[in-house]
Amino acid sequence: MKVGSVTCYQVMQDNLLLSSIYLNVGLCFARLFLPSLLYFANKVLLWNMMFFSLKKAFLLYIFLFFGQLCMSQDLSKEKLDRIEERLKFGDEAAKTMWDSVSRRLEESPKLSLVKELDDQLTSNSSNPVMFHLRGLLFLDLGLAFRAVDDFRRSIELDSTKAEHHFALGLAYDQLDVFNIALESFSSALAIDSSIAEYYFQRGEIHHKMLHYNDALLDYHKCIKIDPNHPEVYYSRAIVFGTNRMFKEAIKDYTVDIEVNGSSPKSHNNRGRCYMIQEKYKKANADYDKAIELDAEWKAAYFNKWALYLRQEKTEEGCPYLIKAKELGIDDNGSIIKYCSGE
Repeated sequence: MKVGSVTCYQVMQDNLLLSSIYLNVGLCFARLFLPSLLYFANKVLLWNMMFFSLKKAFLLYIFLFFGQLCMSQDLSKEKLDRIEERLKFGDEAAKTMWDSVSRRLEESPKLSLVKELDDQLTSNSSNPVMFHLRGLLFLDLGLAFRAVDDFRRSIELDSTKAEHHFALGLAYDQLDVFNIALESFSSALAIDSSIAEYYFQRGEIHHKMLHYNDALLDYHKCIKIDPNHPEVYYSRAIVFGTNRMFKEAIKDYTVDIEVNGSSPKSHNNRGRCYMIQEKYKKANADYDKAIELDAEWKAAYFNKWALYLRQEKTEEGCPYLIKAKELGIDDNGSIIKYCSGE
């Protein structure tokens, strides 16, 4: 059953006619090659089957699977009403989820722009730019499945534009389908290798996939093209830190602070690097700066306590541990172990 070959109504009818919930599960696993939301839906279905009623699991499966398909179709008012009608008898959590999506579509000021593009594409369905623009709007609305369809259509109409492939990569990144996002960013770079952002975003995907060396290569290329890129130094510093290249990480956090101004996350992370290098005064200064910039930056309080612990000054560090605990840090029993006298 291919998404593009049937209407949402037909998909719903097909699912309702299935004679067994176990057949639904079998079909579900057969579709694991579809993007990650469907995979997540399958796992939720199995969880519900094991611990809740079969009816609730079946209704939740219908909502998630049917909702995914409809997001890739034309969301007309009639279709919205039809989906909502079928959810009236369904699971309350599913109804709440749909209400949120429906309200977001109705209330968003960008929806009027989407409708304008819908009208233009009705009269001219061979304009790749229009599909690209509508895809960007869907992406901004958080409707990545709809965006994927539009970006794919724009590529079908004109595969020579790097920006179409790049946008498709952004959509799949939002869906956490990193392998296809990686392919899309690589396709964009094969067409135009002069854009720093293309390298940065591919580096981010490599980072998420734990391809640290590949991520570093892309970050290096990004910086070579645009030394003032606003995000790349922070991202590269994280990878350096993960690889225990603390000297390099400190340099990048410092550049990030110079380019973007002081931020609690950069000072906190740089402080950790200093602390691991046993440069305690510099680490303490960075933690203090992070707290000055954001009095509720819980990681800075926790790291400041860890700094005192390293120096065997537990009593002085306890107020910071207690504060971190109040802000939501899991202290793993450290307060009882080290600060029971507080």
